[in-house]
Amino acid sequence: MSKLAAFSQKSIPTSYQDYSLVTNLDSLEQVVHTLKNNPQAYLHGLITLEKNRTDYANLFGTELPTIDALAKQQHDPLATAAYHYLLSLSVKDNNLGAACRHILEAIRYFEIQRDTTGMLTCYYSLLAFNANSGAYKINKMQNRDYYYDRMMALGQASTDPFDKLMRIRAILSFEKLVKGTQDFAKSKVEVENALQLMARYPNTEPIWPNMYVSIASLYQRHNQNQAALTYGLKSYGLFKKKSAKPCVNSYYNTGASYHAIGNYKEAEPLLTEVVSILEQAREAKYNLLINAYSLLSEIQYRNKHYELAWAIRQKLDLLHLKRYSSLKVSLFEELQIQYDIDQKNNENRLLIEKAKLAQVNNQRLRQETKIRLLIERNKLAESRNLSYQKEVENHLLAQKNQSMEASNKQYERMLLIAAFAFCVVSVLIYLVYRANVKQKQLMVLRDQLYTIIAHDLREPINSLTGVGTLLRYLIRHNRSEEVEKVTQQIDLMGQQTSLLLNNLLEWGKHTYFEQQSHSQQLDATPLLTELTQVYAVQAQAKGMAMSVTIPDVYPLTANPKDLALIIRNLLDNALKNTPNGGRVELIANAERALIQVWNTGIGIAPDQLAYLGQVFAGKRKPEIGTHGLGLGLVLIADFAKKNNIRMQVSSQAEEGTTFSMLLPKS
Repeated sequence: MSKLAAFSQKSIPTSYQDYSLVTNLDSLEQVVHTLKNNPQAYLHGLITLEKNRTDYANLFGTELPTIDALAKQQHDPLATAAYHYLLSLSVKDNNLGAACRHILEAIRYFEIQRDTTGMLTCYYSLLAFNANSGAYKINKMQNRDYYYDRMMALGQASTDPFDKLMRIRAILSFEKLVKGTQDFAKSKVEVENALQLMARYPNTEPIWPNMYVSIASLYQRHNQNQAALTYGLKSYGLFKKKSAKPCVNSYYNTGASYHAIGNYKEAEPLLTEVVSILEQAREAKYNLLINAYSLLSEIQYRNKHYELAWAIRQKLDLLHLKRYSSLKVSLFEELQIQYDIDQKNNENRLLIEKAKLAQVNNQRLRQETKIRLLIERNKLAESRNLSYQKEVENHLLAQKNQSMEASNKQYERMLLIAAFAFCVVSVLIYLVYRANVKQKQLMVLRDQLYTIIAHDLREPINSLTGVGTLLRYLIRHNRSEEVEKVTQQIDLMGQQTSLLLNNLLEWGKHTYFEQQSHSQQLDATPLLTELTQVYAVQAQAKGMAMSVTIPDVYPLTANPKDLALIIRNLLDNALKNTPNGGRVELIANAERALIQVWNTGIGIAPDQLAYLGQVFAGKRKPEIGTHGLGLGLVLIADFAKKNNIRMQVSSQAEEGTTFSMLLPKS
């Protein structure tokens, strides 16, 4: 089956690399337009088509409105990321500020998808924008070193040959821009590495043209013009093989290489064709058209075509004037956007100040209310004192009549005895009621404890049933590999039982003794490393893939024992709910104070997800057994609250579940 035929039957992409690069653009167009009756496949086919068109000025961008509409209809985050990235390339020559905003939006979506190739592609384009920003007098590109370092780190960590070639392209193209200098000898070593990767992985052929362009540019910068022409011609030949439609960037670079070695005869027809193409797409390729005009006029002058050179020079002057007017409008738009942002920030600051003032006023009103209550209480006490004095006077008057005094005293004794008896009975009734309530609560907790033990111990005990007989049989028949698997299963059951007992112990302490959690500053990296090593062995034994991303240093403020309990239960929960052949990931991000545990699987039901979200948000008290809530998740919610950790959970049916911990920074 050919590559294009396979494309038409391919499953829906899950990363930016899944949008295939092909060597025959015309055939790709025919295949994509047969998919219109399948909106999802048609959307991703259009993205693949536009990705392959990026080097062709006369074609690129025509399908972007359709991609935007379909991505919004289908709520597809990967398609949305690809749309923003491709749109940034289509507007970068006229509005660099808008291009940067779109590409940063694409990075946000790619980071959510954990798409390394997508992030590398966006960072490369941001560096390319920064290299050209001086021509537009726009100097708002920030974190240039950060983008370059991110490319180096991501490319170095990846095992994918496409990602490694993208990293080498960045070194060849942008090392001098970022670092200020470029070691030509080391760059030549990277060229050799790229050529070896290309020879070892023939499936990377679709990106060879751009790779050769970067190699040719390196040799041009270091005045190795013959080598630059050699690789430029390789790029030129591959682009012609890819499509009958000319690639202006390849034509321009090849013509520039001929010019550099003084072969003006070969350079003139290439630059003439470049100018012809770019004049039809002037609005999208101003900068490249200006460079092509300038180079072509010089080449025509060298070939003694003076009239043609003079005509091109006049067009160049007119284009400069028009470009100047366009840049003024673009700069005004950038200033207007910045002004709007500043205005919004000022409004937000004003709202914050108003909120603080309202808070101060509320505190003052509360103080005034307390003072008024104290005054009223004092007045009531004075009134009671006056009443008591009047009662004393009446009592003295009553003493004058002895018979009345005796009867009054006896009556008062009876009233006091009745009141005392009533109070004693009320207290006893209240104590009996409280005892009954406490007893019911203890019975409920006892039943929950029995249920938890029966539920969580059932699986390890069932797994251990008959293990002795099985082991004797396997040992007798010298089946050592099966014996190893059985012993691994016993270890797993032991670890799960140990975690259950630890959870029960912590639950009992938390429920009956209300122990306080004492936070401290610590480096979480050793703790995370130790925990993930234990569960990596479990994952391997169960036939799962487990990946861990932990920074070298992760400072935070928490109780290490509580943090370890939360991580253990998250990893245990992920392994329990991941099918064989699935995947579990733990990602720790020190900059964002974030730890995420993600696993593939059937996901969490909507009603259970909603209930768990309310528990983590503190809106509902966690109850074991409600909506499938187990002891591990109850402990996670309680200990996260003790340590000021915000828990979040997201899940999609048949795709998996992500638990996120937002930790307080140290």
